[in-house]
Amino acid sequence: MIIRNKNLMTIVALVLAAVVISWMYFKPDNRYQPVQLGGEFHGQSIDGDVSLSDFKGKLVLLYFGYTSCPDICPTSLTSMKFAFNELDDDQLNQIQPIFYSVDPERDSLDQLQVYSQFFSPLILGMTGSRQQIDSAIKQYGAYYRMVDQPDSAMGYTVDHSSKIYLIDQQGEFLGSVSHNNPNQLVEKIRSILQ
Repeated sequence: MIIRNKNLMTIVALVLAAVVISWMYFKPDNRYQPVQLGGEFHGQSIDGDVSLSDFKGKLVLLYFGYTSCPDICPTSLTSMKFAFNELDDDQLNQIQPIFYSVDPERDSLDQLQVYSQFFSPLILGMTGSRQQIDSAIKQYGAYYRMVDQPDSAMGYTVDHSSKIYLIDQQGEFLGSVSHNNPNQLVEKIRSILQ
């Protein structure tokens, strides 16, 4: 009888050890939870303070860049322009494209207005304080970094993400599309506005 109890106790101890090890190995760990992207952002345009909530009821197309960008930003805004040409007036009235500059030291509000309007009168040019920019960048999973270019007249360039972020009419982040695919952008806009 004692032998049976020892065997039973050994089995129970092994089962408990397995349960404890499994729990430790598979327990939920907040460090590995997916990050919720999106949310309110703030800044300024030539017309004053700007927040995402100002555009409730519209599909927002958010792009981070800077006006001295030699290639990616013009390509991205041209993609937007081509996409807008494929939309009807009703669809155009339901969207708000935003060009959010990550380079407020060089991009004045006047300059952002002119630059954005060059590509489309629909695009709102804005920027913010470094804190506002960094907060928006983090919220949308974007990135940027200043790269010194001592031999350049500009002094530095900016490496940055090149996605168009889509935010629905209630301010919820929907995802992003490539900066250089106007057809994909049109399809996404139409599918959201249905």
